[in-house]
Amino acid sequence: MDGPQLLARSLSLPFVEDRRGNLWQYHPRSDHHSKVACWGILFDLLQECPLLVEHVRAGRVAFGINHEMRDFKNNRKKKLDLGRRLAEREEMPSYDGVGCRCPMG
Repeated sequence: MDGPQLLARSLSLPFVEDRRGNLWQYHPRSDHHSKVACWGILFDLLQECPLLVEHVRAGRVAFGINHEMRDFKNNRKKKLDLGRRLAEREEMPSYDGVGCRCPMG
């Protein structure tokens, strides 16, 4: 399992600069840490579950990180941190530059 170490390393190096030039590891209004955590979970799942890897390669399962959707009741935009779905024939698009295109190969 590498996900926890990936997240810890991504939060240990200061890379967010404020107005005064100070560097911080984390920005409270950014979802970067959430995206890294989701990639870590997905990475671990793919390392530990050969059946999941097989399904992803075959295009039967797709993943999205920061996937935008609409609330069916109020039609408001929402973003899912990590989404999984049964894949259609076409590739699942990437969102905010982050996504898993399936099938993997």
